[in-house]
Amino acid sequence: MTTALPASHQRVVLKTDRSADGHGLHFVSRGDQPSHSPPPADSHWVVEEYVEPTRAISAQGHATAARVEVACDGEMRMSGG
Repeated sequence: MTTALPASHQRVVLKTDRSADGHGLHFVSRGDQPSHSPPPADSHWVVEEYVEPTRAISAQGHATAARVEVACDGEMRMSGG
């Protein structure tokens, strides 16, 4: 997949299926040479088309057994992020 998707998309993102908060992301552009060893055959990975972000969205909440309360939320416009 890491060679097939860049053939049809300019840039892809390769990540472990359990990555979060941007950890473990590898950005692969068409024509790039592999910069690291391939993952073990029994590991689970996700390959996605890269889409340039335009907004960063965040929310903070507090959860108890009785209810969920949103403390704050918002978004920030991004460029080149």
